[in-house]
Amino acid sequence: GRAAAVDANRIARERLGRPMPGPALLGGFAALTEVLALESLLEAIRGRFGGETGEANVRAAAEAYELVAAERRRREPLRGYRTLRAQRARD
Repeated sequence: GRAAAVDANRIARERLGRPMPGPALLGGFAALTEVLALESLLEAIRGRFGGETGEANVRAAAEAYELVAAERRRREPLRGYRTLRAQRARD
């Protein structure tokens, strides 16, 4: 399985001025599972919240997404790496 930690309360306080971690948690979930595209999530947030509140929630979700995505890139080997290594060994 996969696991990631993201300080959603901190992100929410910085972006929204109050501890409402939902959008940040959804952003982290989207990055971790790759079940939901970031653009789809951001569009849904904008549809639910309007104006500056909506944009603040979008920034919170995007920040959490980027943090978790960056952590995944550090932890996971590049896709195809083993295949390339095996091919070079055969050559």
